[in-house]
Amino acid sequence: MNLISYLTCLSLPIIILTPVSSALADTAYAETLLSGTQTIQTQSVTINGITRYKLHGVTAGGVEFETRSGGAFAYGHYANGVEIFDGNNDNYWDEIIDNSSSSLFPTAALDVHWATEKTLNYFSDVLGVNSYDGMGGAVTANAHSYRLGSWEYQNGIYSFSDRSTDSNQLPWVSVDLVAHEIAHSMLDSLLANAHITSVPSFLAEGFPDVIGIAVRHYAKPTTATFEFADEIYFSGDASLRSLSNPKVDTYLSSDWYSHSGSYNRGGVLGKWYYLSAIGGSGINAKGFAYHVEGLGTDLPVNILYNAFENISGSVSVEDFANATIISAFNISETAGNSITNAWRAVGIESQQSSWQRTVIFIYGETVDGQDLFVRGGIDHAYANSILGRSCSNENVECAMPIQHNNLLNPTTSTWKYNDTYLDWYGPQQGQSSQANGTPLDWTTDYWPLGWGQQRSVDIDGFGYTPLNTYGSHYWMLDVNMDCSAAVDGWFELKSYVSNGDGWEPDIQQSDAPYSTGNHFAQCGKINVFVRGQDDPLIIRSF
Repeated sequence: MNLISYLTCLSLPIIILTPVSSALADTAYAETLLSGTQTIQTQSVTINGITRYKLHGVTAGGVEFETRSGGAFAYGHYANGVEIFDGNNDNYWDEIIDNSSSSLFPTAALDVHWATEKTLNYFSDVLGVNSYDGMGGAVTANAHSYRLGSWEYQNGIYSFSDRSTDSNQLPWVSVDLVAHEIAHSMLDSLLANAHITSVPSFLAEGFPDVIGIAVRHYAKPTTATFEFADEIYFSGDASLRSLSNPKVDTYLSSDWYSHSGSYNRGGVLGKWYYLSAIGGSGINAKGFAYHVEGLGTDLPVNILYNAFENISGSVSVEDFANATIISAFNISETAGNSITNAWRAVGIESQQSSWQRTVIFIYGETVDGQDLFVRGGIDHAYANSILGRSCSNENVECAMPIQHNNLLNPTTSTWKYNDTYLDWYGPQQGQSSQANGTPLDWTTDYWPLGWGQQRSVDIDGFGYTPLNTYGSHYWMLDVNMDCSAAVDGWFELKSYVSNGDGWEPDIQQSDAPYSTGNHFAQCGKINVFVRGQDDPLIIRSF
């Protein structure tokens, strides 16, 4: 079934994909408009007994591609442009002959030709895919078109335009724009081949943007950024879109509802890719803290592409996130965790994820200058004898992976940086040496008038929170935790007061899954304890 028979891309350029005859290719140099001098593939032909060179090449993987001038797709019909020849006839492309007298930037065709080859090479080298359709489909790219952007998957049609109503713009021929348009056909092909009836809306423009930026990093690694199509602007701080800071970066946030359209909402996938590739920490538009370890620019694209093998029918946002996570964990645990965390960062909670929000409250009165920390995980002796885990500071097999949800408290936020495990070992590598474990935030169930300006966890990172229904001096840990590391959902913890009483004494919890001197909490729930008291006040669901 042809799912996308006609799409109009009003703010983006287009290419035309049509079969071309098989021919041997020559290697040449081209002085492109936007990317300097680059190596391109050309074809030598004999015309009236004279050897001429035209923009026609064959990739290392055997995919033929050609760049012409002037053609454009329009409402079910298209006209191939005229062939483009080397103006000096020496196969060094510093000027061209294309019979397109209306072109203000004739060498822009060289950018299209070079970028087309780079895109096809990326598909082959990084994704292991033979052209946009996986079947070696030939590509004819029409430069100097009169249409800014459209494509038709059924006929495989694209074009690129020199013309823009914005006087601040050069021709739309940057490598990310060229790759973006070819990626539209790749997406259409993936959807048709997988018999998918619907997918999340952010894929429509988000997927081509991701491919565009990935190809740019592949083709121009020393200058590539995550600003989409910034190279077409005369002004250095302008771009069509930003993947690192898009208008919409969190699913179902207030920005999601106030900015409709596939370009804006594609920013959710763009931000997911940016974090998956580069990594980062922060607080998303829903107020949840995140930390993502970057995987580089290529691996997330492989994961994204391979996810289409695991989906069919009507695919929800969560379904698609699950598919990428399955794809990532098939590669490695590190990749799986990073992809999971990146989805959480953009507001999408995957059903595949073992990560669950977990809250710990521990009662303990303190004075100024004292703070409360916890250490925890799984008992080493139990883990070794029963679980077969050999635990140490290096392998953290007895630690609980965490992501802090509260980074607003200026005192504790510095201690939470690089605190990615609830463990027994003290400060992690890169964590503050002043952190005596994992820091908690002081909370209360009410704020009397006599205490002055109300402080709250939602605004200040400490103070009043509706989660605390127990009283003052309940210190809170609010994290996302990987419950797969727990023992039937249980993990241990013990508190420590800095500049004060230090470690709490051993206790004996009656409902513990095995015997130690520590508190036992349940992953994915709210757990309430009192320092030095054997049994918890309560363990409940959210």
